[in-house]
Amino acid sequence: MEDNRKKLVEKILEENNDKQTKKSKKDKKADKRSAGPVVDRRNRSLKLISVSSALLFIAIVMVFNFVFDSLLGSRLKWDWSQTDMYSIGGITEKLLGDLDKEVRIIGLFDEGTGQMPEAAKIEILLEKYEQKSSGLVSVEYINPVKTPSIITAIDPDGVLKPRQNDFAIWCEDTGKVKILGVYDLLKIGYDQSYNQTIEGVTAEEAISGAILYVSSEETPVVYMTKGQGEEDYTQTFTAMMTLIRNNNFEVKDLDMLTTSEIPEDARLLIMLNPVSDINAAGRKALENYLKKGRSLLVMTEFNNYTFPVLNSLLADYNIEISNDRIREGDKDRRFSDNGYIFLADAATGMISEQSYDKMTLIMNARNLNLLRNTKEWIKVENFIVTGDQASLEPEGDIEASKQPGVATVAIASENSGFMDGANVTEAAKVLVIGSSGFMSDSILNYYGTQVYNMYAFYGSLNWLVDSNIQDLVITPKELPSYLLKSGNNTGYWAAAVFAVIIIPIGLFVTALVVFRKRKNL
Repeated sequence: MEDNRKKLVEKILEENNDKQTKKSKKDKKADKRSAGPVVDRRNRSLKLISVSSALLFIAIVMVFNFVFDSLLGSRLKWDWSQTDMYSIGGITEKLLGDLDKEVRIIGLFDEGTGQMPEAAKIEILLEKYEQKSSGLVSVEYINPVKTPSIITAIDPDGVLKPRQNDFAIWCEDTGKVKILGVYDLLKIGYDQSYNQTIEGVTAEEAISGAILYVSSEETPVVYMTKGQGEEDYTQTFTAMMTLIRNNNFEVKDLDMLTTSEIPEDARLLIMLNPVSDINAAGRKALENYLKKGRSLLVMTEFNNYTFPVLNSLLADYNIEISNDRIREGDKDRRFSDNGYIFLADAATGMISEQSYDKMTLIMNARNLNLLRNTKEWIKVENFIVTGDQASLEPEGDIEASKQPGVATVAIASENSGFMDGANVTEAAKVLVIGSSGFMSDSILNYYGTQVYNMYAFYGSLNWLVDSNIQDLVITPKELPSYLLKSGNNTGYWAAAVFAVIIIPIGLFVTALVVFRKRKNL
């Protein structure tokens, strides 16, 4: 009886345990069923919040950029290019600050479609001209194919012949127009295979010079003489001629062999390294020209030619061109220890207000003689001289070298004896420089403003034409380069493989691992 009671109690307890176990399993299943939808809803909510936040952030950034650019974009831009490609310098800012006429810069193409290389787009640079000119300079783009009337408006006489992709700088007040092509805005060089390469951008110098030209009421005319075997200035003196033109001078040619009278519009005559003497008729024409209060610049260098007729004219200005070659003996002045290429001194005087020692690079120079001055109406002085260890080689004979001393490279003379107060009101001016190479492309294109040559030439122009011309010494800007400057091809290939292949694969594998881990959470 007792055993039956125990079995009954155990059976009841066992049944209760079975019920509890089943209930626990049901509760767990119910918990899982109830927990599942809660987690899903939370995930969906987080996704919605994330996507909404991202879209809202993008919208805020876009609105901010639009509003910021509309209100302050034109005033708050920075030029972070390596060479300030899209900025204008102090010289241009002064030019624009002094501007008193409206000037239009017209790109003869649809905006953004010009022929300038991508790295040298100048639309941003032109915006600076508008901003700094107090509204006097405007920039616009007109495609002559779509609007052919713009060509007639710019060039009614058909003389300038502007073409598509050119820039036209136009001042309607003066009626003057300057056309700039893509090669006027770029400094072009040649590689070892004689292929054209872009060495720099000259856009600021060209545009500022064009603005000065078209906005000026008067444009002095410079005549380059021919007939004495002069240098072809279009080949080896292009930088010098660009400086002349950009400073509001018009350049024309004059054949001295066929001219009996210098044109009336001539303000300055330049004889660029003649290799033969002028004739009697040429001397008479130059004499009459100078007596009208005009100016003459003779740039020569050492050679085997003499100039007795020209010297007879220069004697009226106490100047003589010798046939002595200059050799610098001071090693501190020599260039690469070459006695015929050296650094000279520019003295204080009529042309320069201060001296510049050892800053003017001279090559293959002939000595000039400053003759004894017995006339009070002639003011003559040395402008460029050597150090005190220079030797003179008569006719280039080094064995006949004269005692070292100071040699003269350039002399300036002013003769006021022809002034009568009525017909002639200005003194005649003559400048002779015994080194034409000091303004050659081989020096200017390589050294630029590192030497005093360009500034000496500007000062000379200023003095010769008696004008306060705007000195537009703006050096070309190099195109920004992102090429590696050192290393070898093996290193370049290794860096390229690492950057293009290894890093992307590593990031992809890392992202895949993170994704799989988060998926199983």
